[in-house]
Amino acid sequence: MSFKNKKVSISVICLMVGVFLLALSAVYGVFRLVSVNSANSDNKKIVALAEDLLPPIKDSFPEERGNGVMPSTELFGVNVLGIIEMPHHKAKLPVTTLWSDRASQSIPCRYDGNVYAKNLIIGGSDAKGQFDFVSKISVENVLRFTDMEGNRYTYKVISIKHSSEFNAKKWQENESDLTLFVENTLSGEYTVVYFTAI
Repeated sequence: MSFKNKKVSISVICLMVGVFLLALSAVYGVFRLVSVNSANSDNKKIVALAEDLLPPIKDSFPEERGNGVMPSTELFGVNVLGIIEMPHHKAKLPVTTLWSDRASQSIPCRYDGNVYAKNLIIGGSDAKGQFDFVSKISVENVLRFTDMEGNRYTYKVISIKHSSEFNAKKWQENESDLTLFVENTLSGEYTVVYFTAI
């Protein structure tokens, strides 16, 4: 085989690999779009059903409970701990009881702690229909967490930090009553938002 034929063969192989990678990227993009839209729709259904099932809502303040266990209700196969609402961003999201990296990409999850002990840590992502507004959160923004017994706890943002690595235990600060961490789905970095009860 001549040198010229080898160059042509290598060019054809490189072109085929490039086309394959582009096709693979397109398939992944479509899959991601479908799964994000599905998760967004599921979250709205869960919130609507949870709100229908809640007893009359009463404003509460975090206080210790004997066992510290937060009640949950299974809705559409998901154990729901409560509802997060951020009125400034017109967002209402369910919070599940169990943490997993995969689940947190589509629905906010309790990572650790509880509202009663003032150490609740919730994790999620900036995917559409979840915390896609995280870059617009600012100090003094209000967050409401309503548990499945109808107790509504109100918090305000006291600080916002950024981290390039996952370290939820380190993110829990003493002055914070609730910590929210949100993974950037593109960069893998985290926005960590600290709240105090009001």
